[in-house]
Amino acid sequence: MNIYLRDIFKAKYNRQKWREVLNLIMGTENISYSLNPKKYSLNESHQKIAENVLNIGSVKTNDNIELPLFEIHLQPNIVIERNRVSVNNIVKNILLKNGIMVSRYIKTF
Repeated sequence: MNIYLRDIFKAKYNRQKWREVLNLIMGTENISYSLNPKKYSLNESHQKIAENVLNIGSVKTNDNIELPLFEIHLQPNIVIERNRVSVNNIVKNILLKNGIMVSRYIKTF
C-alpha cells in the first residue's frame, strides 16, 4: 500500500485515484461524490490564482459533521510553492462560508 500511495502522490493528478485514497482514509460509507461537481464563482483576485473551484462531494466525520470536498484547479502560471498564501486565501474564503476539506494538486505539463 505504501508504494501505491507514493505513486499516487507523485503522479499527475487523477480524481479517481484520489477518491481511492480518500476511501482508504475515511471509509467508503463516510464519503459521497457528486456526479456533477458544483463550480464556485471566484472574485477577480481569486481568478488570477485559480481557474475554478469544484465541490466534488462530501465526507462525514465521526461526529456526524458533513464537510464538502473541493478540488482547486490553479491557473497554468501558478506554482503552489510560491503562491501558497494566495491559494490558502481562496480556501479560507470558502471555508468561512462552508467548512471544508481540501485536496490540492499541481497541474503538470
